[in-house]
Amino acid sequence: MNRRWLALLLFVTAAIGPIGCATPTPNDLVLLDFEGGAARYGLSTEDGIVALAGDDLNVTEVPIRYWFRSSPIRDDARVLQRTDTLALLAPIATRLEWTEFGVSGPEPGENLYVQLLDEHDPEHLPYLIDAELFDDGSLGDVIEIDSWFVDEDDVGARFSGAGVYAKRLGRYVLVGILTGTVVTAPRTGFWSFLGSGEGMPFVGLDGIAPVLPKSSNFFERRMRAFRPDFEYGLDEQGQETNRRTE
Repeated sequence: MNRRWLALLLFVTAAIGPIGCATPTPNDLVLLDFEGGAARYGLSTEDGIVALAGDDLNVTEVPIRYWFRSSPIRDDARVLQRTDTLALLAPIATRLEWTEFGVSGPEPGENLYVQLLDEHDPEHLPYLIDAELFDDGSLGDVIEIDSWFVDEDDVGARFSGAGVYAKRLGRYVLVGILTGTVVTAPRTGFWSFLGSGEGMPFVGLDGIAPVLPKSSNFFERRMRAFRPDFEYGLDEQGQETNRRTE
């Protein structure tokens, strides 16, 4: 191969990163499927499903729904404990995918992400939108969406309880949970000429920690041993038992 073409190939490969090694998009939104159309989302974490507290969680169990390859998986989740802000639930049968916690909150200037679901897609596939701390953190735990085409009020109304993530050491880690509210505040410093902007408050790690078990440790990355999941159609090797062969 010509050296010039080889150099160009190496440059392009370095620019796009290793093929097949993209960081998986978090897929941990769980629908708390209350009767009467009052469904809302919780977030599957390594310690259980964390959801915004409310009167509808003053119960022992709630129905949940989760999508796997276009199939809705239904289960019940047991309410384990509550704080004024959040509740912790444990699925009774389903082993959900889950996100791990960051060891620290977001820093000013750090790229952040919010997970949403494509509600018009039969598989409810997750995707991420870019975000950052509002005004470099001058308001504390408030983010702003970094897109002209995403409306904060719409995100807040449909995805309260969604996760806020940072990408660290090649993986997405949870650093907050959206409250579903939107605030308008003036900017300070260099960006003050832009006037006011809209931000979305979130519950940070210090607000999440009190609802978690005492054994929880943000500094430990937990690995869950694989087991056959008949609800997913997987055998001991993680292969699909109902896979068709041609």
